[in-house]
Amino acid sequence: TGVNTGDIQNLGLLSYSNSNPQTYPYFSIFKGTKPSIATFKTNYASLMTNDCLLKFIHDVKNDPTELLPTVISNLIVISSNYKAADKSGDAAWFCLYRRYTNNSVQGHAILGNIGLIDTGADLELPDLNIVAGNIYRIDNFKINLPSSWEY
Repeated sequence: TGVNTGDIQNLGLLSYSNSNPQTYPYFSIFKGTKPSIATFKTNYASLMTNDCLLKFIHDVKNDPTELLPTVISNLIVISSNYKAADKSGDAAWFCLYRRYTNNSVQGHAILGNIGLIDTGADLELPDLNIVAGNIYRIDNFKINLPSSWEY
């Protein structure tokens, strides 16, 4: 069965520790080639430093409205406040990610492709060019999860 409505803290991908900002979930937009999840976790620090154009964080202590994930059964709906891009570049892929602990690269992640409208990408945008300093937001981005998982 799905996750109970509003049960964000108990859904692994969006769960977090109120006392540990390193575990807060975030949604980031990257330039370059989308890596595998294993490569993403291995190269986490360099990808965040070199390729991350824009990052929204669900920071429950300092700015709980920057990233607003909502869980409705198996559907995650993500919205955000406006945020300025950190770097310029062509958006190519995104990641919804949460680390388990401060120094861990292990965590839950969903990676997807970004493309122009009607390309069939996981996230379609009217313009892929992200400009440093320009403001952006997420408005009702939906991720539909399966109701069960096989390992």
